[in-house]
Amino acid sequence: MSSAERIFKSSTASAASLVARVAQQLLLVPILILVWPTELYGEWLIISAIPIFLSLSDFGFVLAGSNELSRRASIETQSSVQQFYNVYSVYFQRWSIFIMFVLALCSFLLPLKKLMGLQLISTIDTSIIFFLLSLSALISQNSLTLFAGLRSKGKTHYGLWVRVILALLQIVLAFILVWLLESSPVVLASGMFILSLGAYLLEWILLKRIGLTQKANIFLPLKDNIPMKPYFAMGLEMMLIPLAQALILQGSILLIGKLLGPVYVVLFATHRTLTRLSSSVLQVFSNPLMAEAGLMQRPEDKKPLTKIVCLLSRVTFWLSIIIFIGFMLLGKWIYTLWVQGKIDFDFNLITILLIAVVAESLWRIITSVRMGSNRHRPVAWGYFVFTIIGLLLASYLSIDYGILGVAIGVTSVDVLMMILSIYTIRGILDVSIVVFISGLIIPPIKEANNLIQKKIFKRVSK
Repeated sequence: MSSAERIFKSSTASAASLVARVAQQLLLVPILILVWPTELYGEWLIISAIPIFLSLSDFGFVLAGSNELSRRASIETQSSVQQFYNVYSVYFQRWSIFIMFVLALCSFLLPLKKLMGLQLISTIDTSIIFFLLSLSALISQNSLTLFAGLRSKGKTHYGLWVRVILALLQIVLAFILVWLLESSPVVLASGMFILSLGAYLLEWILLKRIGLTQKANIFLPLKDNIPMKPYFAMGLEMMLIPLAQALILQGSILLIGKLLGPVYVVLFATHRTLTRLSSSVLQVFSNPLMAEAGLMQRPEDKKPLTKIVCLLSRVTFWLSIIIFIGFMLLGKWIYTLWVQGKIDFDFNLITILLIAVVAESLWRIITSVRMGSNRHRPVAWGYFVFTIIGLLLASYLSIDYGILGVAIGVTSVDVLMMILSIYTIRGILDVSIVVFISGLIIPPIKEANNLIQKKIFKRVSK
């Protein structure tokens, strides 16, 4: 299979994955919120917020090891790649088993219900739900090592399609268990765990069929000449960005749950989910730009790279403005239709969150250049520090302004990141800050048309 064919298949699967995630977010909320009491759904959100942090339990090791695996697959023999993959997989399996025992102790020994301030879900149900959702997150994290194997074999699209299937099955599962059978959160958590396990097994089978086997044996003797410590070190700094994102997304939910209660959690989560759907669409350019930036590192590439970034920044900025205006006009109607009027629409809340969408869409594009060229240090540390500041500000403002105060604190993170990203374009792009900002205010009508017709890169290269 040629590179072009692989890129096309991966792009198709990636687009399908985005559609599946959007469908999952749009459909799961009304299914749960229309059957369960609002307070119960809020408590479910509070419990499920914590296991998300398990996606960081690898400390960036999985991504760093995945990059090394792909590098080795391109230059080494199959047996050498298999040896590295064995060590890489078993190391993380051992770590995951340790995390699983820690989770079991925390789930059933800590007073989770009291710590989370829950009222409707019982103590034992809280422990079971937390443990099952945590195991699901841990299994999903381990599936990334399978995804790394598929990637090294040029079958990235296989892993993406498994994610699509999993997302769609989760929607079907929620519909059957909650909508039709009116099952409890414990039953839904059990179903989610089984689906995660099934997705893992499917990826394992696919990987084995294409010639790479993941050893499921934590006692497997490992080669001393393949050290893994360097990949932990590489991954630590990479982890700052997903850590900051998890802190701001899930930390705000936990903060609202603790300070304001589960009803406000539902109010905030539903408004933010709706706005972040548009944010996901706006970020569709960032990954291709990151890949392109990694290839354009010669001195003569600086000028065309600058043109690409400026064009995509303008297109993304104005698309976000259009979405902002659209939500101002139609947001209440869309939201009310979505939640079937069960939750009141808050115009001020969604306005603040839409400001975050505009800011994030811009800084994600600009920082893609640094992320794609391994010059991500100011971005990673800046995002982490701003996230801590934003959460502290959200906690402080919530005292006087309630949920709007939390929204202001959360939005401040993206605004600060937008300022940082523009400030740090010096040295990586051939444009001054003043010229870059002034260029943003010009509507990119002609450029947008070229982008739609897939001629943007051809035009820039001339």
